Amino acid sequence: MGDEKKCYELDFVCHNTKCRYWEKMTPEGERLYGNCTLRVANEGPHTLGEISTILGVTKERVRQLEAQALRRLAFQATKRGLDSALEEFITEFYGDVTRWPPGAHSTHSGRRTEEDEMAYIRVGNDIFLEFVKDKYKSALSKKIACARASCMVNLAACMLCRYRSKCIFVDEKWRNADPSEFFIENITNIDALVESCRTGRARKASKAQKILEVYRE
Repeated sequence: MGDEKKCYELDFVCHNTKCRYWEKMTPEGERLYGNCTLRVANEGPHTLGEISTILGVTKERVRQLEAQALRRLAFQATKRGLDSALEEFITEFYGDVTRWPPGAHSTHSGRRTEEDEMAYIRVGNDIFLEFVKDKYKSALSKKIACARASCMVNLAACMLCRYRSKCIFVDEKWRNADPSEFFIENITNIDALVESCRTGRARKASKAQKILEVYRE
């Protein structure tokens, strides 16, 4: 009995749709992994292209699935606590997530969390484009699946996020780019953008007012 193998260790195609690890795969994915996502995970890291081939979805959809999985992981982390290995994993790939959802208010106390810039990312996503130099607006309009903000955001928002350098959803060429190259007023982060709004130096007064309204909430 002790030597009996687990189902995911056997070479067969699984049809148990009630299993939490079952996922309908492409013929190639079915041949290699038998519709079992646990077999895929146990094999080690896979590229977006490989997972796309296994599941028969686009690379962007794979990014979205990763974001969903990480959000669920963060949610469980706050409910049950983290062991050291899981904490290290989340910190490396997701940032210092310590609560859920990553919003403007603490889940437990209901009080606003001043340092949580994700509130600005979500509410100010489209507004940030107004502060981007005209020649970069098209490039920074690209949509990114943001795991921390739990929504799709423009790349412009990512450029102001302090987690950008470690974010797996931002293309490598943007991770360490200098935001001041792309934004007016030498804006490099959300604090600088808010300050630009406050002092009236930003050129879109109506947009600046909206951001300040968020800041005062």
